Amino acid sequence: MPKEHVVEPEGALHRIGLLIDAATDNRDAGGLRDALDCAAILREQALLPSQAALLWYFVGNAWAGLRFLRAVEPQGAWDWEQPEVREEVIAFRRAAGHEGYPALHRVRRCQIPTNLANLFSTTGRFIDAIEWFDRALAENARFGMALGNKGMCLANYAKSLYDAGHRLVFAGIARGLLEQAIALPLEREETRSGFRAAIEPDATATALLRNRLEHQYVKVTERPRVQPVPTPEEPPPDPIAYRIERSHLEAKALRMMKMTRSALIYLSLTLHKEERKNGPDEDGAVLRGQLPILG
Repeated sequence: MPKEHVVEPEGALHRIGLLIDAATDNRDAGGLRDALDCAAILREQALLPSQAALLWYFVGNAWAGLRFLRAVEPQGAWDWEQPEVREEVIAFRRAAGHEGYPALHRVRRCQIPTNLANLFSTTGRFIDAIEWFDRALAENARFGMALGNKGMCLANYAKSLYDAGHRLVFAGIARGLLEQAIALPLEREETRSGFRAAIEPDATATALLRNRLEHQYVKVTERPRVQPVPTPEEPPPDPIAYRIERSHLEAKALRMMKMTRSALIYLSLTLHKEERKNGPDEDGAVLRGQLPILG
């Protein structure tokens, strides 16, 4: 790296955060892209793990600002390809999954999952949003932005449901969360930086497990993985076996089931919305046309 690009990381991080806030306030796409360029240069330097995690958070906020600017353009929010959304998700996931994340200030550990949850809520991924709001609230149960936005998320979720009873339940929970959020004081100004609103650690571990299942094989143990020392009478450990504790395998299986369930819920809500748009025909049926019989 050229010598003139070597800067003091802490000061550079602060300036990048200020640039992102100012550019977002002024709707300055050029300023946001300048911040992304600065972040790319800073990533090439030796950063502490906590600094690297914070930098990914700022990168996510810059992409969020660009997404907001696209949304105000005619038809911008309805473009099929929205790279800003993709890059924003990746950046926030990298921040949350970084080894330096636990060392961040508690407020940052609330902001990062809240911002990612806000994005999921905006894009209709209510279930994923609720999970990330809950991660923020696990850090601080009185974090107002997470409480209020989770309430808004549940209110919008309720509007999408086709069961009136379920809608009432969701709306009631949403009201309670919003009332809690309103009663809280605003977050302090010094925590504001960038707070406007596949790199998932679970996915990485699951992909590794799937790769081992396809190309090697997996040994499931009842106890934590231990590398035994073979005795002369015992064969050495199998070099191609991937060992995993039973509880970890069960957790990954449950995670996959939860993701599948979420996908099915999103599909059913989408079908329900399309059916409401089409409306019933004269006989009261929504499904139209004939279905072919395969035989």
